[in-house]
Amino acid sequence: MLKREILWRQIADDVLEGRRTTFHQRALAAELGMSPGNVNLALEPLRAVGAASVVGKNLIVRDVRKILLLWAARRQPSRPLAAFTSMERARDLVRVLPPGLALTSFAGFVARYGDEPAPFSVARAYVRADDQATLVELRRRFSETSDMGTATLIVHEADSVMARNLPEIVGPAQLYVDLWMEADFFASDYLRALEGRLAL
Repeated sequence: MLKREILWRQIADDVLEGRRTTFHQRALAAELGMSPGNVNLALEPLRAVGAASVVGKNLIVRDVRKILLLWAARRQPSRPLAAFTSMERARDLVRVLPPGLALTSFAGFVARYGDEPAPFSVARAYVRADDQATLVELRRRFSETSDMGTATLIVHEADSVMARNLPEIVGPAQLYVDLWMEADFFASDYLRALEGRLAL
């Protein structure tokens, strides 16, 4: 994932989870391990679309939905690290997954909110790239496949910031953008439900 996407995710998550709406640019750079110059470049598109404004050395978020839409439109999706098939339905698969995975997309929404706007056939999750134990356990429990069309679980590599403290379920910003990237026709049902939950 590009550095600007990591920055946009951090800002959006902080706003959506009620932590803050004002960000000091140097502190944000230090928090994410980025140079202040890279942070400034990543913030320019947010200012250009009116999602945020700069007052002194602070960034103030004006419209978090615009941040999510900008990120979704410019997303550089990662290629899957591995894919698996199972006799379990995708929703039920979540209960038998080993630790070390961060659920996202349809399965992440259901796990976070307990609601299933539409049945889904593929669960997605992130794993640390160096977590070979989790990948080995997945291969022990499920059948690995190269055919993404038959997979019931698709695993992606977590970016460096997410991997520092991998959650069981991704934050709301990552969840929104991952749902946006889904091609299934019912993804819009999940997006509408998430927008309702986040009051977007």
